[in-house]
Amino acid sequence: HDLSGLFVKSSLSVIDKLHLAEPVRAHRAFGHTKWIDSVLEGDVVSAQNYVRGQEFPIVLTRNFNIARQWLKRSARGTRRTGLLASSGASRLRPYGIEVSAGFRKEVNFAQWFTAPKGDLRSSFALEVAATEFESQGLELDRTCVAWCWDLLLSSDGAVPRNLRKDVWKPITKDRTRQYAINKYRVLLSRAREGMVIFCPEGEEDDATRSPNEMNSVADYFLACGVRSLD
Repeated sequence: HDLSGLFVKSSLSVIDKLHLAEPVRAHRAFGHTKWIDSVLEGDVVSAQNYVRGQEFPIVLTRNFNIARQWLKRSARGTRRTGLLASSGASRLRPYGIEVSAGFRKEVNFAQWFTAPKGDLRSSFALEVAATEFESQGLELDRTCVAWCWDLLLSSDGAVPRNLRKDVWKPITKDRTRQYAINKYRVLLSRAREGMVIFCPEGEEDDATRSPNEMNSVADYFLACGVRSLD
């Protein structure tokens, strides 16, 4: 913020070079927020450029067990890991990921963020997902972001959706649409040192879990420089 107006009677010099344009909270994540912006805006070339040469690994798998194994194997010492999902990710339930408000109300997320390894209430257990509400303003060292059909991605941009009965409906109101996209912006920015994205395979007989739609999302991430674990 420009505070020069508060010091009218003082001798004040504004030095733009001292502005901290990059966050220092995540030493490995320089450029990561720009990668997120590029991904959500459909800018594949910029996303590829930002991810190259970074010490911040971003990987993808279609298998939830592989995602969990990657976190457990790659997070050293006391590095904290955790599972994240959108509050609108209702069709992750078949994969054991519950995000309903009623379920989340029964979870002690203070323990989720602070309890040590071995405590089943902690994020280390990788059994309970925190949504954008619980994780806003908080961070983990390495995360698994479980993707759902509530946000489709392509080079044409992001398409946020709401589930109405058994049909996904695109969100058309600008403000609501931006809010829905920003849910994933929060989830993608919670990791300090690395992230795995879990894109489910889907189910042919379930219109709410289209394999083709999630295949397209996974392919888009790979085009944006994400490395596959499969």
